[in-house]
Amino acid sequence: MVAYFVMQPTYLPLQYGVKDFAVLAHRHSAAKYVYFRSKAIGAAQEVAFKKPVGPYEPVEGSPGSGYAGASDDSIREMMSADYYWKQVLGTDTPDPASHAYEKLSKAALGQW
Repeated sequence: MVAYFVMQPTYLPLQYGVKDFAVLAHRHSAAKYVYFRSKAIGAAQEVAFKKPVGPYEPVEGSPGSGYAGASDDSIREMMSADYYWKQVLGTDTPDPASHAYEKLSKAALGQW
C-alpha cells in the first residue's frame, strides 16, 4: 500500500529543458524537505476545482491531504484508497503551508 502524491515544485525552474539534470535531481528530492518542513503545520489543504470554470476551493469537512501534520489514521486511509493527490496550488514555493492538493481517481492514471 502507498499514499500517492504528485508534487509540482515549479519553484525549481528548468533552464535547459529535460537535459537540466541538476534541477531535475533537486525536484526529485524536494519532497523530503517539504515533508520535514511540514512538521510545523497541519495537513496540506484539500481543494476541488469548481466546475465549469474554477477556481479551486477548499473542501469543507476534509481532514486535508498528507504531509507530516496528517494523523496516522488519515495516512492509513490514503494508503488504501482508490485515489491519489495532485498538487494544484502553492507550486511556486517550497513553503508547505501554501500547498494544496486535489483528490483524483487512481483509475484515471491507467496503471492502477
